[in-house]
Amino acid sequence: MKPHEESLAVMYEAQRTAESDRDAARDAQELAEIARDVARRAQELAESDRDVAYDAQELAEAARDVARRAQELAESDRDVALHDLNVAQDGWDEAELRCEATAKESRRNAEAARALVHTALPEQLPAPEGVSLAAHYAPATTAGIVGGDWYDAMLLDDGRLWCGVGDATGNGLPAAAVMGRIANAARVAAINDPDPAAVVAVMDQALRAHDAGGLATATVAVYDPERRALRWARAGHVPPVIALPHEPAAIVEPSAAPPLGVVAKLVAGSPPEHELHLPPGSVVALFTDGLVERRGEPIDDGFARVTAALGAADLPDDADGIAARIIDACVPDDTDDDICLLVLATH
Repeated sequence: MKPHEESLAVMYEAQRTAESDRDAARDAQELAEIARDVARRAQELAESDRDVAYDAQELAEAARDVARRAQELAESDRDVALHDLNVAQDGWDEAELRCEATAKESRRNAEAARALVHTALPEQLPAPEGVSLAAHYAPATTAGIVGGDWYDAMLLDDGRLWCGVGDATGNGLPAAAVMGRIANAARVAAINDPDPAAVVAVMDQALRAHDAGGLATATVAVYDPERRALRWARAGHVPPVIALPHEPAAIVEPSAAPPLGVVAKLVAGSPPEHELHLPPGSVVALFTDGLVERRGEPIDDGFARVTAALGAADLPDDADGIAARIIDACVPDDTDDDICLLVLATH
């Protein structure tokens, strides 16, 4: 290589080196700027992290406060729950005591009602010449309910036979009390004047005097053995069933007055009276609606059972046997109403 060519090569190499150094310096400067930017960003992040750390600390303190409040609420809820449990237990105990007291009161009232019913019913029936009597009383069996049904019969001084059946609406002690008053009123009235219409009018007055708003039904009758005549009056009561010799048993249903306590007053045009001749071998059945009424069936079906029992060819001659036959035919094992039956058989 010639000297001038060598010098040019050296100069060219030196120029390239200088340019490379300038590029390196520029790169170094850029890297320095990048480093400074990273440092600034790092400082910003550090400051941000400090804010985040501070916020996290505040959140942690808030969380601890919430946890403490939650514990306080839980303890308060336990106290409230315990209080509510105590209140509920006290209420249960009080309700149990009230139920027990109510049950005892109901039993006492039922016993008192039964006592009133048995007091109002006659201890024994009269036995006049040429007539036999039989009676049956039974309270409702479904709930042991005592109602206001009654019957009565007595021999008057003139030899006539007075009898009656009735029913005070409702059940329990109130109905038994009403029943007792009207049954006693009927007996006293019959002693003074046995005329059926007059007795029914007195019963109506007694009901209004002591039980305003109360209702009752009744049939009262007088049988004259000399004339063999039965005279009766009804106030809203179910009609009697009568079987005459050689005739089918039938419901004798002439007109009747309204139930006791319905109209303003029963006066001389009060219950109409009816009379029927009863030859020997006649049977009269007086009863309350419990004998013929059954839930879910027409009352005519109940009357049909009574007439069928009295129309049987092998019907007994005595009133006790006849009454037993009617009870067997008409009274189910479970009844929701009390029943009274009074049978009169002529001989």
